[in-house]
Amino acid sequence: MKWLLLVSSLVVIALLAASAKSVLFTEWRQHQNEYRKLLLVKADDDPGRESAARYEVALQQVVVPELNATDRCVSCHTGIDDARMAGQRQPYRAHPRRLLEYHPVSKFGCTVCHRGQGLATTNEDAKAVHAYWDYPMLPGRMAQASCAQCHDPLSLKGRGGDVLALGAGLFEERGCRSCHKLGERGGSLGLALNDEGRKVIHQFILTDL
Repeated sequence: MKWLLLVSSLVVIALLAASAKSVLFTEWRQHQNEYRKLLLVKADDDPGRESAARYEVALQQVVVPELNATDRCVSCHTGIDDARMAGQRQPYRAHPRRLLEYHPVSKFGCTVCHRGQGLATTNEDAKAVHAYWDYPMLPGRMAQASCAQCHDPLSLKGRGGDVLALGAGLFEERGCRSCHKLGERGGSLGLALNDEGRKVIHQFILTDL
């Protein structure tokens, strides 16, 4: 009976320790603690050092009801709107300034452009590259594809959307509309491409069956 009690106690202690670790040593907490150290290093006056010392480690999120977006990316990407973090490694690096001037995070969030799982609090879950999330994070310059949700792709050449503009230009140069309809223009020999870019991975697989 004593052995059973001992084993049960050890199991409970182990579970409590695991629970505490999952709360106190989360990725976002570690990143924010590191960010606070960076703030102290970057501070060049007393007010800056006082502000860095007061930095609160807490789960952060951006809620944009108009876009149905709730993004916690800022819990790890803490320096996205801090120009002093321009040369830092991820996730502390500042976001390219020109894009944020016209697309502030407070109004657009993150996932409307980058995709991924906005409510996630770990790097792996946020990227959502597994098979159970419809829109995994777009890698690197592929995030430019999201610009076409609001902008004419051809107008973005030299304005941060060169890859998207190149693709749109090839679509026109190769005469793809001769067979495929896109929007209100195009032929009927091939399948219409309307909303093709909104398909999830599984829909593409079904299309090719």
